[in-house]
Amino acid sequence: MPNINLIQEKRFAARQKNKQIQFALLGTMAIGALSVLGTIALFIDTTRLNLQAGALEQKKLELEPTLQELAANQAALETMRPRIDTLDTARKDSTKWEVVLAYLTTNTPNDTWLTSVKAFKQDTTTPMVLTFNGVSTKQEFVGEFQYRLGFAKSWKDRL
Repeated sequence: MPNINLIQEKRFAARQKNKQIQFALLGTMAIGALSVLGTIALFIDTTRLNLQAGALEQKKLELEPTLQELAANQAALETMRPRIDTLDTARKDSTKWEVVLAYLTTNTPNDTWLTSVKAFKQDTTTPMVLTFNGVSTKQEFVGEFQYRLGFAKSWKDRL
């Protein structure tokens, strides 16, 4: 009759079961530890964000007078906008006439003098009309001046 050792098999089965229980317990503890670490990390991050929000609120309170002054300056600028636009238009017109007068200065022949320059424009669709009056010692200088004005394309289109 064969000798069967039933106790050893029971011990082996008990060890297997204990190992499975230990493995499940260690797994559960590891998951629990990771959950605790995740909770701590989220708590620390929330605290950091709350501190940043408090610092930003404090900075907002410090900058409030500056923001009010900026709004007041913006309102004052808006009330002055028509004046600024008028001055800007005047500056642009002055620049136009600087170009015209610089051209006349460099292209007026010697012994020729302009006594008056008249400019008028009837409406916005017609070009500006310039009338030059002056004197010269020779008629050839007047013709030369008229000839040079014919090549004045650089400032004709700007008026």
